[in-house]
Amino acid sequence: MTFFPLSGMSGFVVELIVFFGIITSQKYLFMMKILSKLVLVGFFSPYKKKIV
Repeated sequence: MTFFPLSGMSGFVVELIVFFGIITSQKYLFMMKILSKLVLVGFFSPYKKKIV
């Protein structure tokens, strides 16, 4: 959504909207959404340890 020229559509505001969308969605998908969010945060985190 960051390619749209709308103010407030990148960063914390969108993360908050996504988080509230996760909470209000179906409960059987809740754990899968939380786990996928954690995997994405770990994958795109700037604090990676290099394994060589």
